[in-house]
Amino acid sequence: RTPYIGIKPSQKDLKIARKALSMVGMEGFENRRFSELSGGEKQKVMLARIFSQQAKILLLDEPTSHLDIKSQVEVMGIVKRTVSDGKAAIVAIHDINLAASFCNRVLMVKDGRIVYAGKPEEVINPESIMDVFGIEVEVVQHKNRILVVPFGKAEGSSENEVLGYR
Repeated sequence: RTPYIGIKPSQKDLKIARKALSMVGMEGFENRRFSELSGGEKQKVMLARIFSQQAKILLLDEPTSHLDIKSQVEVMGIVKRTVSDGKAAIVAIHDINLAASFCNRVLMVKDGRIVYAGKPEEVINPESIMDVFGIEVEVVQHKNRILVVPFGKAEGSSENEVLGYR
């Protein structure tokens, strides 16, 4: 709430901040030092900071990087719930499986240009992944989810990424 706070936070500011912490499941952590939190907890606090700004569009750059699998799913679940509540989110993410599971639409970027855009089931396929990342994969459906399983040798390194947005 930094742009809105004067010398001291108002009751309204505190109420909004508490609601944001509740949205990310971090109520009760108000008095903990940021440096004492786990990676997943820190990421949730950062999301709460974003939510407390009350923006209608969220721009998130790698919100799941350096997180364990549980924290990745929790963070993406929070973003998905926020979108369900009427906000928009644009998420830059390298994990294709997370993008496929949590994003309504996916952009695949190659050499700084969008080369594929659409619903995950339209865009995420062996051909697009070979084109963008230079690696052979199998794309399978499991419990109504798309899963990308790499099995081939990569053709060099890639600076390409998947951008998911809701």
